[in-house]
Amino acid sequence: MELAFLKNKKRTLLHPIIGMISFLCGIFSLVELNINYLFLSSFFLPQALYSIPVLGIFLGMVALFTRRSKMYAWWGIGLNIFVLLFSFVILILSWSINPKP
Repeated sequence: MELAFLKNKKRTLLHPIIGMISFLCGIFSLVELNINYLFLSSFFLPQALYSIPVLGIFLGMVALFTRRSKMYAWWGIGLNIFVLLFSFVILILSWSINPKP
């Protein structure tokens, strides 16, 4: 009798992993941002500074539509939005200080 219930229960490990990948994209983006500003260079590609957080936000949104734990998805979305907002605010503030070199 119990084996019938075990057969019908499908185990999907993909959904928690998607949220974790979103969270790891946010952590990697923060590390990338700190290294770039710490050494005043573009150690990473400038496109990666914007493409990785966008990928993390997308993966976090996908992970929110699952029934599993959504904690990593929310943290990933929050970190990735923070990295994008911080980058755009710093870019806008730097242009307002010295618009012409």
